[in-house]
Amino acid sequence: MTERPVAWIGIDAGKAAHHAVTVDEAGRVCWSQRVPNDEAAIGELIARAAGTAAEVRWAVDLTGSAAALLLAVLIAAVQKVAYVPGRMVNRMAGMFPARGRLTPRMRGLSLRPPGCARTWLSSRRRRS
Repeated sequence: MTERPVAWIGIDAGKAAHHAVTVDEAGRVCWSQRVPNDEAAIGELIARAAGTAAEVRWAVDLTGSAAALLLAVLIAAVQKVAYVPGRMVNRMAGMFPARGRLTPRMRGLSLRPPGCARTWLSSRRRRS
């Protein structure tokens, strides 16, 4: 177990695969990975997340059929899951240096908790 007290995992849900990005309480990316939409693969993701921090919180951008298996496995594993509306994800897109479309990694980063966005932006400004 790591020393992190909490980690957030943003999931960009898809039909065939999902993309997970994990950030710590300071908004730093801990890890990022593609996850096939398969019960065993999602179980491995949950196990990896459990080793990342003492408390894990999940944010998912879909609640429809594409995310059904993902949500079922997360709920069966008694994980804390929140839905992040697409409108919020799209608004967050303006914070990243992309041209109109988010890559899966950036979409996952947009699912960070609110205070992390300021941390990320301030770190970008210092480098410039």
